[in-house]
Amino acid sequence: TLSVGPAALAALPSPNVHLFYYSWYGSPTVSGGYRHWPQGGHNPPNDIGANLYPTLGPYDSGDFSGAVAQHMAWVRQSGAGAIVYSWWGQGSYEDNLATGVLNAAQQQGIKVAWHLEPYGGRSAASTVSDINYLNNRYGSHPAFFRDTQHGNRPAFYVFESLNIPDWTALDQVNGANIIL
Repeated sequence: TLSVGPAALAALPSPNVHLFYYSWYGSPTVSGGYRHWPQGGHNPPNDIGANLYPTLGPYDSGDFSGAVAQHMAWVRQSGAGAIVYSWWGQGSYEDNLATGVLNAAQQQGIKVAWHLEPYGGRSAASTVSDINYLNNRYGSHPAFFRDTQHGNRPAFYVFESLNIPDWTALDQVNGANIIL
């Protein structure tokens, strides 16, 4: 029999630990300008819209082989097995970065669940469409999170869900997905 010691167990990412991950950021070197870092009237690179200055400086969320790869290595080192990817709708900036983040996550054995943000016009019906879109577009990626302990279903966290009074449309997708 194969025995795994405590050090090896600590190195295995846990599928039960999820970290929220935000791909909102841009820099001049990758995206041609700062994105999200100037929030609140700040002036990057030394003055950024964040309470803490990142170790990597004002990085770009599209720097998949640099900043994003480092983030995923840190996620793995933390013991978390999944990130919950902040997603702002079909065709959004974050949607366009999702494949690169999935690829970087896969390199570290990390899975990607979805944080459905309250983009303009989001409704219960659009959320159903979004869940179907995410499953169809990214569901075959090896890093796409599926909860093996709960029927191999993907997970979707819906932010500011109280802003929509009637969620009965989710009945269409609730059985095949975990919607939180």
